[in-house]
Amino acid sequence: PLLVVDDFGHTGGGEADLVLDQNLSATPTPYAEIGCATLIGPSYALLRREFLSAQPRGRSSEPASRVLVTFGGSDPDDATALTLEAIATLPGLEVDVLLGASNPRRAAIEALAARSASVVRVHQNVADVPRFMQSADVAITGGGSTVWELAYFGLPALLVVLAENQRGGAEACEQRGLARCLGSLA
Repeated sequence: PLLVVDDFGHTGGGEADLVLDQNLSATPTPYAEIGCATLIGPSYALLRREFLSAQPRGRSSEPASRVLVTFGGSDPDDATALTLEAIATLPGLEVDVLLGASNPRRAAIEALAARSASVVRVHQNVADVPRFMQSADVAITGGGSTVWELAYFGLPALLVVLAENQRGGAEACEQRGLARCLGSLA
């Protein structure tokens, strides 16, 4: 049996026995012509073991002061720098920036962090992402699979569409009150 994990609403062929599309905006319609079984929607979100073994914490009604910024492995659009520039003049925040292993801009991000009115800590290639999600009050991130990790922890999120396949999911998250979609870099 062949399981295909799909983010685009198409499998590219009829070889799949089972299709999983975890996106909030997903429907079974694109897969009907293949005649395969489907797992559709966030009930089937793929979460890594380290997330499932971590305990979500209750959220405070106090204003957010701990911010998590993460835009994936390489962040080709440099959304991290754009985010740090946007919040640079906001005092009183504690910001944890998670850079992926293949992000080549650590030095530039650290320079932006040093000029910020808030406390900004830059971390690269972090193994314990759940710890950062547990301690944050809000996250600023791309609209990809990280959304489900944040939702698992009940962490409010501000989403940036980094690729066209994220648009429908990010907009659906906003429509359902799960996150705010800040728009697109794609």
